[in-house]
Amino acid sequence: MHVSARLCYERHASLNTDEELMNKIAFWVAGVMLAGGPAMAQQAGPPLITAAQLRPVAHKIVDCPQPTAALPGDVARWGTIYCTEADGQMFAYRDGYYGIFPNTVKRFIVNANGFGGGEDAPAIGQSFAGVTFEPFSKDDLAGFAPSRNRVPGFLAQAKTLSMLTLKIDNGEQTQMLVADAETDPFWVQPVRDHKFFGQAFYMASLDFLNKRQQQ
Repeated sequence: MHVSARLCYERHASLNTDEELMNKIAFWVAGVMLAGGPAMAQQAGPPLITAAQLRPVAHKIVDCPQPTAALPGDVARWGTIYCTEADGQMFAYRDGYYGIFPNTVKRFIVNANGFGGGEDAPAIGQSFAGVTFEPFSKDDLAGFAPSRNRVPGFLAQAKTLSMLTLKIDNGEQTQMLVADAETDPFWVQPVRDHKFFGQAFYMASLDFLNKRQQQ
């Protein structure tokens, strides 16, 4: 099986987001994650951020013509599979959550059609054939870090680790290590060929963001 991992970094467009707000979100989440995730008291007042503001490429999403791959319960809590008009299926955060890369206004999505087209996988992927979410042992972390790199602290210090695997319909797959998925926010680290690959990102709930907005 040809294994790959190609993430899409979607820059927020003025169509459904405000870049100043996105900068604030990135700052809030980074501060809380670095501080160890302090609890925040609920504040009165209406939500200042809506799911529609954070929804990925809302202008491209269409109704799926057929059922999508089932998501494990722990993933369905924060993730979903969307169908797009011209780009095949897309895995991203669902309404009520938000995936953002530190110090950026770029959010996390995975396009199925970002896989394939090369010699090893000539067919371009269009959909997700299956999704798994399995426990991952900390004892195996060292094997994912090249000799010149250390294991990221948020993985080494995590209480629980899980491997999220998205299987593409052309035989490829992409994987991510999820740290303490029961917390809010939590870290996600993409991996490729049993190595850490690319930049980790945060997954935060809309409830968390609105509490932070009102402080």
